[in-house]
Amino acid sequence: NFGNTMDDYHNFTGSVYITGSSHTIAGTVNITGSVYGTAFYETSDIRFKDIISTNPEIDLSTLNVIQFTFKGDNQVRYGYPAQEVKDLCGDLVVGDNPLTINYSDLHTLKIHQLENKIKQLEKDDI
Repeated sequence: NFGNTMDDYHNFTGSVYITGSSHTIAGTVNITGSVYGTAFYETSDIRFKDIISTNPEIDLSTLNVIQFTFKGDNQVRYGYPAQEVKDLCGDLVVGDNPLTINYSDLHTLKIHQLENKIKQLEKDDI
């Protein structure tokens, strides 16, 4: 039992359950395995943002969706190659070994791109 704060490095193996109404972990949390929850939230309050641009036009349409398994694991997964994402929008990829993708931001950009495509198709249809 570590209470509501953890100031030192802690290594957990097996299952870890965090219950209660509110807990804050500052810094980076690395998890190997699966994360389950009933809801996931990201801070999105505009008062905490310095806006760089609105509706950026980043073309991610050439990304290949891959079906894969992680080496040493037989669970079939789907995603994008981080190297391709990095070539198209380096802001979405961090790390060196392994490269990791910010899928939330990637999907936001992909949805924006699809919405623009739909608007253009509807406009052309008139």
